[in-house]
Amino acid sequence: MTHKVKWGVLGFARIAKLEAIPAILRSANSELYAVASGDPQKREECAQMFPDAKLYGSYDDLLADPDVQAVYVPLPNSLHKEWAIKAMRQGNTCYARSR
Repeated sequence: MTHKVKWGVLGFARIAKLEAIPAILRSANSELYAVASGDPQKREECAQMFPDAKLYGSYDDLLADPDVQAVYVPLPNSLHKEWAIKAMRQGNTCYARSR
């Protein structure tokens, strides 16, 4: 059996919802483990679309979860550095995509 990387996603932006998360779900060695959003409506939408994902109300709470192994940062470019550094300090692999 293939080991699956547990992904956490910081935010539920359009790119996360329509591109990154579906790609994670299609991958044989990846698992959508958690999503963080400070917006309760986006968390509810995420829960409806991806009911198996753990949901967090803050990015810091997601990064503190010891089971998160890799983090996708679909935030505005100006926030990539800050959140990529925070993710890596927690020991996570980090991927931030420029738009």
